[in-house]
Amino acid sequence: MIGQMQSKIHSAVQVMNESQIQSNHCVTLASGADQLLVEMGEAVDTIRDMNIQIAAATEQQSATVQETSRMVTHINDSAQQAADGAEQSASSSQDLSKMARDQRELLHHFSV
Repeated sequence: MIGQMQSKIHSAVQVMNESQIQSNHCVTLASGADQLLVEMGEAVDTIRDMNIQIAAATEQQSATVQETSRMVTHINDSAQQAADGAEQSASSSQDLSKMARDQRELLHHFSV
């Protein structure tokens, strides 16, 4: 009977030792999972920061494109005004040329 009890105690000690080993293994796995969760959180923070930087850069690029568009429109308007001015100058030059011819003809009539 004592032998049986010692055998059962020995078996119980073995089971407890195996349970402790498995518990330690579970703690190790849980610690590894905890570390992975921390790393994932850090990765999410990094991605969030990158998204903020991308959004800021996109806003800056949009503002630059709008300013460039505004300047191109201004240049186009200025070029159109210059072209209109050139047309008016050409028309005025033609009018002056005609007036000069007319005056020459009139002076030619009065010449002796």
